[in-house]
Amino acid sequence: MAPQMNVDLDITVGIIVSVGFCVFAVNGCMVASFVFVRQIRKATDALIMSLACADTVMGFALFINTMYSFFFPQHVELSVTVAFFCVMQLATFSSQISIMLIALDYLVSIFLPLRYTLIASSRVKLCAICIAWLCALRLAIKVYITSNAFNFKGLFTGFAAYVIVCVQLIAIYGRIGFTAFAQRRKIQATDSGEVPSRAMQTLGKILGSFLLFWFPHSIATSYFLYLYMNDDPRQTSHVLGLCLAYTHIFGYLNSVANAFIYAWATSAYKELLRKIFKTRNLWR
Repeated sequence: MAPQMNVDLDITVGIIVSVGFCVFAVNGCMVASFVFVRQIRKATDALIMSLACADTVMGFALFINTMYSFFFPQHVELSVTVAFFCVMQLATFSSQISIMLIALDYLVSIFLPLRYTLIASSRVKLCAICIAWLCALRLAIKVYITSNAFNFKGLFTGFAAYVIVCVQLIAIYGRIGFTAFAQRRKIQATDSGEVPSRAMQTLGKILGSFLLFWFPHSIATSYFLYLYMNDDPRQTSHVLGLCLAYTHIFGYLNSVANAFIYAWATSAYKELLRKIFKTRNLWR
């Protein structure tokens, strides 16, 4: 039994380390390109960079905490583990709030295009980013305070944040998608075999990615909260614990998808990277 448990632990650690490294590497490269490449810095929105920074911190904390706990288990202290967890929660909350701000930015740019530069100015975006990180810090502090005393408030914080973000994204992108579809029908006749527009595909990727990666964890958390509120002994089930852990790790992969949806896969980034690498004789 002991060898089997060691193998399961090695597999779990390997998965967590791989996810943390992927999140850190993909978003870290994006942040580095923003810092050192002027063309990309000019083409990248501040809200997207806030999202990339949050995902970078999340991946780094996840990677370092897992590696430290695995290689130096005798030196691991509970306070250090809780601190790393709270940093990951801070980055997670900030990432989710940044996604909300990006959605609002899309909404303003589509429905108020003539007033967009006045409403969504660089100063307004900077203030919104600061407020987002302060709100995320407040939620992370609540998680830290309730980490020693396991209660419903601390347990409910992460789930409530997901629900709020999810509802907001569905409302905003649903409104944008419905309006875009109605305008297309007015402009030209469509048939069933027509390929969706690029805007609709982008909206589908943004909303679909968030739901795909975080919905399994929300279901597992909802079931756990139900058992917890009813004091059901099944809340301590080993299988349920594994489901909560692995669905949470799976949700972190949304941070990898964010980098490609919002930046690396966009035409602006592709064109800028092509020019940069071509200038340096590295692009073929």
